[in-house]
Amino acid sequence: MPTSESEPQREGINYCGFCNSKIQRFSEHMFRKHKTHDEVTQIWELKAKSSERKKAMEALRMEHIKLNNAKGASPIVARRLKDGESADVMSACKYCSILFRKKILHRHENKCGLKPDVTGQGNLDGILKIMANGHKDDLYQQILKDDTFLQFGKFLMDNKGQGEEDSDSEGEDTEIDMKTQNVIREKLRQMARIKMRMEEIEKLEISLVDIFKKCNWDIFKAAVFNESGIGKKKTSLRP
Repeated sequence: MPTSESEPQREGINYCGFCNSKIQRFSEHMFRKHKTHDEVTQIWELKAKSSERKKAMEALRMEHIKLNNAKGASPIVARRLKDGESADVMSACKYCSILFRKKILHRHENKCGLKPDVTGQGNLDGILKIMANGHKDDLYQQILKDDTFLQFGKFLMDNKGQGEEDSDSEGEDTEIDMKTQNVIREKLRQMARIKMRMEEIEKLEISLVDIFKKCNWDIFKAAVFNESGIGKKKTSLRP
């Protein structure tokens, strides 16, 4: 039975944003048809059948489904509607936009592949305070607008700010001496400098995560050389 364009469908339970088509086997389609795309290439380079590859492919699948459902036409649902069942029983996941029955939506949202990973995030007040004690320039603004910088700073606090006697503390600001605070602040500022240099070279905005992608290695190397003043002949950096 034909369905209207806006009615939830399960035929073609996945969506490919590269070729704008509904598909069944997402990972197989990606590796066969779109292996040259940077996102797919990075997943392909991961160990076959590893949990890392599975998680990366699932995250990409969710991103493409979210892209499809955001259009409002033929939204992808987790389960087909029963005969006579109203679409009102469905509700979209706030992370991936896939439609689920309202009574089970919360179960999916708890394990959704696009749900932000808050493990170990803790309170960011400490790292914000450390950054506020430094220069409030363009680098400072770059760090504040990218949460990944703050999470990296929190990670440095947790690993450098704990004394042997206070290992159970959460890396609180009071446990970190001034010298360590300066080291953490400068590390974040150095990464912000590299990010800004890469944006100048690439002529587009990137995130902290993009800095470490293998496909951006040449841009990263050029940014490091530019920032440090290393001559063109000294190209001994390796990925």
